[in-house]
Amino acid sequence: MFKKLQACYETYIKTFFSSEKEEPYNPTGSIFHKQKVVRYGTNVRNTQLPLEQRAQAAKNIGLLAYTGGPNAGMYASEYIQDLIAILHMPDTSANVRILVLQGLCGICYINYSNQNKPQQDVICLKTLVSILIQQNLGKCTLLLSKRPAPIDITING
Repeated sequence: MFKKLQACYETYIKTFFSSEKEEPYNPTGSIFHKQKVVRYGTNVRNTQLPLEQRAQAAKNIGLLAYTGGPNAGMYASEYIQDLIAILHMPDTSANVRILVLQGLCGICYINYSNQNKPQQDVICLKTLVSILIQQNLGKCTLLLSKRPAPIDITING
């Protein structure tokens, strides 16, 4: 009985007295984490902030992209080049690099088009290999998946 009254109210009475048209909920069109991604992206691009704070913002962008789904990943993809630029900076600490790499991984994990952006950037791949060399990891094997066959790069430190 209550459901019939509610349906009657929704159909006839509410539309007659309501001046605003309500938008139906659309989960695929949502901008779930957009404001937070933009706020942290501003921090990543702000060169006045300490590098550690910028790296923490990069990690937060990655977390938001990962938890927000493909749409949040699309908004976070604007900051991939900024994260790669932080990785290119000389004399960055291992903690900063780890935070930036965590953010980059979070952005690239959900959205397939984001996965192709760092792959197309040869400088990004060289930077990642140089990070491995600088960290004195000894013997390290890096497997880069490239079609048609994977490339096996062995680095002896």
